[in-house]
Amino acid sequence: MEDFNWEDFEMNDDELFGKSKDNENGLRKIQRLMFIHDMELYPMQIIPIGPQEFIDLFDEPTTEDLQILTQLLIKDVHAFTHNQVIDKWGLEWMKYILNFNVEVEEYELCATFKEVIDEEFKTK
Repeated sequence: MEDFNWEDFEMNDDELFGKSKDNENGLRKIQRLMFIHDMELYPMQIIPIGPQEFIDLFDEPTTEDLQILTQLLIKDVHAFTHNQVIDKWGLEWMKYILNFNVEVEEYELCATFKEVIDEEFKTK
């Protein structure tokens, strides 16, 4: 019993109340994945936040996130009119996903997204 030391069991407030950095990062990841999952489940819903708000809430999207978003966007391009796609995704997301696809050299997808974006500017 002489080896017992209370200091070995002391916790700071963040650890005591579950606010550790690991827990926070895990929660953000779960929320990010739920957001993307909702986009998959409800294809008719307008995306409620832009890319910068996404980053503020969930951190930078991963490559996998952007690949999923690209597939959702291309699915919408084939299912809806270009105006409906712009209304749902907004120009910010369209340009963000376009830039990602430029980086990964998916030029056919880039051409498709650019066509949708350009049509928005023709109508104005």
